[in-house]
Amino acid sequence: MTIKDFKQGQAVYSLEKNHNTKSKYCINEYVVVSIGRKYVKAAPKNSQNYPKEFYMNNITDEYLYENRDWGYREMLFLTKEAAEGYIEKEALLFWLRNLTHYLRDDKYSLEQLREVKKILEEE
Repeated sequence: MTIKDFKQGQAVYSLEKNHNTKSKYCINEYVVVSIGRKYVKAAPKNSQNYPKEFYMNNITDEYLYENRDWGYREMLFLTKEAAEGYIEKEALLFWLRNLTHYLRDDKYSLEQLREVKKILEEE
């Protein structure tokens, strides 16, 4: 994904971290206000007076980062499905990390570990 994939007036989706509720993330609908060489400016759908700037951090990312140097940065996705996919991916990675925690390393046989390695290394 690149900045050129965004169009002015397009509906996009911001993913922000929730600290006060049970759900870990919150998806908000934004509207693209303007597009520059370096930044995409987008504002919440209901209030376009105060747009936020988003930039591309890494060419392999599927989202743009909010341009600020404090706190949790919002991420801007082209579609709601992409934002939901990011949440699911994070949950699966967390599950996998817990599954392979060092306290549980004797739970799996050598054959099981070989099969997992084979699946994860496929390209």
